[in-house]
Order: sequence, then C-alpha cells, then structure tokens
Amino acid sequence: MPTTPAFAVFARPDRHGNGRSRLMPVSRLALHSDAFNALRAYRDIGGLGPLNPTGFIDALQDRDGRLLWFSGFALMTEAVATGRSADVFIWRAAALPDSLIAKLAWSEVCRPERRLKPAGAADWYKILSTRLPPDIAKAYFGPRGLNYSTAARQLGIGRTGLIKHLRKS
Repeated sequence: MPTTPAFAVFARPDRHGNGRSRLMPVSRLALHSDAFNALRAYRDIGGLGPLNPTGFIDALQDRDGRLLWFSGFALMTEAVATGRSADVFIWRAAALPDSLIAKLAWSEVCRPERRLKPAGAADWYKILSTRLPPDIAKAYFGPRGLNYSTAARQLGIGRTGLIKHLRKS
C-alpha cells in the first residue's frame, strides 16, 4: 500500500479564509513553474491514475490575480481534452510557498493512484530516477531518496521483480 507523504496531506481551510472553491474553465489556469517538470514526468509515464473529472484541482492565486495550477494533473488532462470546467480550490498567494507547490506536484507522480504492473513500474522508476529532484526524492522517499527498495515499497511490488523488469527494458 503506498504511503502518503506528510506534505501532500492538508485540509482545505474553507472556514479559515485561506482560499475558496469555485467552478471555472480550465483555460483560466496556467501551470506553476515549479510544477512543470512534474507534469512532464507524469505525461512521459503515460498518466498514472484514473481520470476523475469530478475531483478538485488545487490552484494558487498570485498577487496579480493570475491562477497558477500546481496539482490535479489527471483532472486537468481530462478537462483540457473535453473543454469542461473544473472544480478549483484557489489558495491565496501567501498560503503555500513555492517549495511546497513543487512537492505537491511531484507527489502526484510519486504516488500512482492505480497499481502499476511490473513493466509499468520499471518505466515509472526509470523516468523518476532521471527527473526527480534530489531534495524532493529525500522528502518523499526518505533519507536515501529514490532507490529500488523505496520504489518497490511505494508501489507495493517486490524489489526483485522491479529490478528484473528494469534489466529487460
């Protein structure tokens, strides 16, 4: 069973004034620069979870009023393809630092929502091992970062099976 990192667990503070939820067209959102590499990895792997067009997208509103998307890759992919509006939770600019935005974006890539077959797990590992920033790897996977053991534990598969499929490809 994949573990959930501490930095990806937070409540939407509706009652505390840190943000608001609203339905809006996807065209109003722009990708936050700290989420760009995570999205590239997500797309290279071929999408990691089921598309859920009823889910939330978390967005940060900067001081100029622009809406910066940093989470919800699967939902965004579906919404862009269909031209649908999305349910977006908008954080105030001071609510989350850029480093947390990067961690949240990478958590969507590091924690697949569906179980990967060993060949898919090998592809996931190859892409992450080349793209995942070391500081985020340590924050997400522990002090040793991403390695065969931490990857296998995260995906709920055997370490030897992962290594075997990495050698095949």
